[in-house]
Amino acid sequence: MKNSTLAIWLEHCLEFINQAEDPLSAVIFEGVLHAADTGHLIMLESILSGTAHSAVAVNRPLESLLNSIYITKMVIWGRLEAEIDPAQAWDMSVGLEILFQEALIIATDSYTKALAESHQRHAVEAARLSQEAEQKVMGYATELARANRELARLEQAKSDFISIAAHELKTPLTIVQGYADMLLEQELARVSEKAQTILKGIAVGAERMNDIVNDLLDVSAIEMSSLVLNPEPVVVGELFQVLLERASHVARSRQQTFNVDIKTDLPIIQTDPKRLYQVLDQLVNNAIKFTPDGGEITVTAYHETEAKTGADFIKVEVADTGIGIAPEDKEYVFDKFFRVGKTNLHSSGKVKFKGAGPGLGLSIVKGVVESLNGQIWIESQGYDEVNFPGSTFHLRLPVQKNSEE
Repeated sequence: MKNSTLAIWLEHCLEFINQAEDPLSAVIFEGVLHAADTGHLIMLESILSGTAHSAVAVNRPLESLLNSIYITKMVIWGRLEAEIDPAQAWDMSVGLEILFQEALIIATDSYTKALAESHQRHAVEAARLSQEAEQKVMGYATELARANRELARLEQAKSDFISIAAHELKTPLTIVQGYADMLLEQELARVSEKAQTILKGIAVGAERMNDIVNDLLDVSAIEMSSLVLNPEPVVVGELFQVLLERASHVARSRQQTFNVDIKTDLPIIQTDPKRLYQVLDQLVNNAIKFTPDGGEITVTAYHETEAKTGADFIKVEVADTGIGIAPEDKEYVFDKFFRVGKTNLHSSGKVKFKGAGPGLGLSIVKGVVESLNGQIWIESQGYDEVNFPGSTFHLRLPVQKNSEE
């Protein structure tokens, strides 16, 4: 006998295998651990004893576990051949084969069980996280809905305030402007030169305030969808003639080149002439206002037929060589109270263009144009108060002939 101790232990293992229902108890594998003296068996023992299957089995592929069992078996067989007489080794190898076959089964089952438990834990954790996320989303949705309601309330309150303030200012302004005009017409010769200057200042200021009040009333009407329209047959060319005669005079006072190209074949359309004039006047005035002295404004109007539908339109383009619009500002240019560029540039005289107003004009333009079933948009290469890339406003109005024609 080369190794009597190992032989005795193996005989004990075989006897235990023949008697025990579970041939892979912790007792047997504790002995195998010492007999094989290999790190592979340390892992195997912990797997089969149930002490660490989650930590080991799940973190190692099943193929790796089975390979470890096979290596352990080969180590023990190697020691049998080296340390035990061949006759005894053969009998013991049969028992060991049974033991390792059981090991393969238990290792596979343990791995499968551990993997299932891991999946279950992950599923439970995923469900918990999903529930928490759902609760958070519901909370955010509730908060967002509340914020939207509050925003709508504030927006409505602002609109109500604008409407009320405009109506309250309208009456006293009308009185002030009326008296100022009356004094200028009837009593101007009787007052001193200084008083005349004061009266003219009052009249101009009252007129300016009255324009702002009218703009506020228009904004309120547009927001409440109560803008009054009085459509009638309109000769657009004649409307332009009145508008451009006044606008060209303002442009000449600033040494601006004023180009006009109004086609003579513009059709008569059914629209509100007052509101259309308001839109065109605002676009042309903006072009003059935001173009430096010596710049250029071009107004074009022509008849357009859409190829796909055959629908007729009047297309108006107002182009300038002014400060332009930044790309990020294009989506806001028709918003209430939006002003292009830096406020100080509109009033400090750093560049040669007239200052901006309260920022209501283009908002009203868009509201009126949409009420007239038209479209309006802007093109610009960007904002530059030094090189002046300019802007072009495009207005498109449908031709709706008078039903009596």
